Amino acid sequence: MSEFARALTCPACGSPLEMRDGDVAGTCASCGSSVRLAEGIPRFLMPSLTDSTECMRIVRRILDGPDVRRGTATRARVRPPVLYFVPYWRINAQVTGVALGVEPVWREQEVPVVSESDNQESWSTTARRTIRTRSGWRAVEKDIRLLTGINISGADLEALGIPSLSDRSQLAIEGMEIQQDVVPEGLVVLDRSDVAAGVLVNPTVHVSTAVAKASTVLQRLSQGVSRGLEQKWARVAVTGTRVSLIYYPLWVMSFDAWGSRYKVVVDGRTGSVLSGRFPGPREDRHIVAAVAGAVWGALVPSIAVSLARMATASPSAPATGCPAVMLAVLVALVAATVKLLAVLDGIERRGNDHVV
Repeated sequence: MSEFARALTCPACGSPLEMRDGDVAGTCASCGSSVRLAEGIPRFLMPSLTDSTECMRIVRRILDGPDVRRGTATRARVRPPVLYFVPYWRINAQVTGVALGVEPVWREQEVPVVSESDNQESWSTTARRTIRTRSGWRAVEKDIRLLTGINISGADLEALGIPSLSDRSQLAIEGMEIQQDVVPEGLVVLDRSDVAAGVLVNPTVHVSTAVAKASTVLQRLSQGVSRGLEQKWARVAVTGTRVSLIYYPLWVMSFDAWGSRYKVVVDGRTGSVLSGRFPGPREDRHIVAAVAGAVWGALVPSIAVSLARMATASPSAPATGCPAVMLAVLVALVAATVKLLAVLDGIERRGNDHVV
């Protein structure tokens, strides 16, 4: 029984279903109930193990943590979380082929190592070291046989703050049960009643696009068989492709605090915060603002005195022009001071955002 079949459960008794990948009908071995999947591409759902109350508790614990600005938990206006079921294409396929290349042949030899003795009057050759030298090469032919499955994002999840699983993505997203090549346990046949409390996100990535991306990943994985070969050549074929659609639960919650709105994404299966932005502590910004203000306050009198000395020390300057120049410089200094104070006040109030 394949990994994907083990993940299915009977809708009547909850026992594992022994159905092959791609089958649309079967019988439960435990209770004898007949199970029929949806016509066309089979659709499955991962039930959420985290409810809205637990989701709010998870976010509240972060708001009370040391990485978030003090007082945010009491001032934040938390909005009710929304459960989304996001789609992932599951492509199971078999990769077969052959890889040809040249494999180097190495010869190992132990040689003595000359070292100085403790009294620095004699030399010792008791130590030995193994060295490798290339003595030739040989032709190698390796069979490529790979049977696995790949998950590809069925919609653009960047708006939720979740990176997409594609042929260019990493093999894992930290905190999620579903990975690029792993299907979590507990899949159930999609029933509209199961998503009554959530939002079912329709796929925007066409199945042909997902199959093409999965084929790219499978071919890349098959190249690991020829690793270490020189002047290698490989030919592979992807066959037996079977496609399913899996909906994965994600909670999205937002809250308002300190004049800004923040959004958090919580995994419905593991309860992990996948991504989010929180108001960060402002102590460091307060220090920066205070230092910048003190430096500017010390420089303004020095600049004014220097300009006054330059104006009085210049005998060629017109008497009527010096007061006008001094007045213009002072007005500019006052305006710059007011602007700097406003900027520093904004920096101090905003603080650093803590990003998960």
